[in-house]
Amino acid sequence: MVPPSVFNNPVPHEIVIDFEDLHRLYRQEHMDVNLITVFCMMQWLEEEKTHKHKVAYLDPT
Repeated sequence: MVPPSVFNNPVPHEIVIDFEDLHRLYRQEHMDVNLITVFCMMQWLEEEKTHKHKVAYLDPT
């Protein structure tokens, strides 16, 4: 099993994608659209758990 610290997260099997990582990839023009989708889903799940921010996401389809 991979240690949780490898993914910078205390929860096993959960990967964290920071905005800074997305921005770096975007600036290098190597970003996959799936990363944006995962990032948005992570933010939505965090909001559902904490209710800290009032966040809404639009479905572009």
